[in-house]
Amino acid sequence: VVLSAGAVLTPQLLQVSGVGPQQVVDHLGVEMVSKLEGVGANFIDRNVISAGFISPQGFPLTMSDTVYVDPTRNLLLEGVGGGNIGSELSATSVAFVPPALRTPLLQAALRDLMSNLRKMDLTKYIDKMIQPVGLNPNTLSRGHIKAKSKDVRTMPEVTPNYFENPEDMKSQMLRFRALLNLTDNAALRGYTVPNLPLPNAIAEEINKTAPQVWGAMSCLFRASSDNIFRRVFVPCPRPTAWSDAELEKYLREFVISSYHYFGTAAAGSVVDGTDFSVIGTQKLYVVDASVLPKPTHVNPQGTIMALGHYVGRLLAQKQR
Repeated sequence: VVLSAGAVLTPQLLQVSGVGPQQVVDHLGVEMVSKLEGVGANFIDRNVISAGFISPQGFPLTMSDTVYVDPTRNLLLEGVGGGNIGSELSATSVAFVPPALRTPLLQAALRDLMSNLRKMDLTKYIDKMIQPVGLNPNTLSRGHIKAKSKDVRTMPEVTPNYFENPEDMKSQMLRFRALLNLTDNAALRGYTVPNLPLPNAIAEEINKTAPQVWGAMSCLFRASSDNIFRRVFVPCPRPTAWSDAELEKYLREFVISSYHYFGTAAAGSVVDGTDFSVIGTQKLYVVDASVLPKPTHVNPQGTIMALGHYVGRLLAQKQR
């Protein structure tokens, strides 16, 4: 059996099958098959920071192209934008409020809001956004995944522990400032604007349908005489000089997942580091990012595909 459900669901499936920490397996009321404390531990959600800069001109679709990597500064930059990617990604606008306020109720309100704003032609601005993304190639904080029920349709408890390690916040500040500095380059000066001619009807719709996100979008409606910021970007910053304390508050309020998950069935503690079989079981293998004890420096998809090819060849050889 080859298990390939990802770094969130793979540990859940192992735990409900009796493979995992004693406390978790006992709580689920299933028979212990292999006591492995590392199942669900070491969860990594790579730190990411993005900013959507409103641009006066459109450009072709650019989707997650890595443009710069500096592991010594924990800095990976990707370029996203163009086409209609801005409106397609509008669902993630739930990150326009602090994590504690990201409820299913707000998500439903945001769906209604984005649907209404499309009818009001806001997408012609959103789809002109440039969205540079800064990722941490060496996230140090660790969380955990824990199954809550024997029913695998019940999603597990996911605790990412963002910024538990203070070094992650320090490097997050560096990445954010790198994104701002990037837009000061001469080549990008024609792709940002200091203000937007948005109609008041759009502001009224935001405040009526999802007032919780007004703070993150209010800079779209600044007066042309307001010169606090040289460029418009969302989530909207506070009118501050960006002291470390103020920037940390902003980064914590608008933290978002990178969807690059690793480590919850790590090689060495959960699976064998040679054939990726689950320790203490027979003919059970894991092939996904959960076996990687540390994050890859770039997008993990290439590593995961190579891992699948490696294990597939290994198992085919065993069957001969």
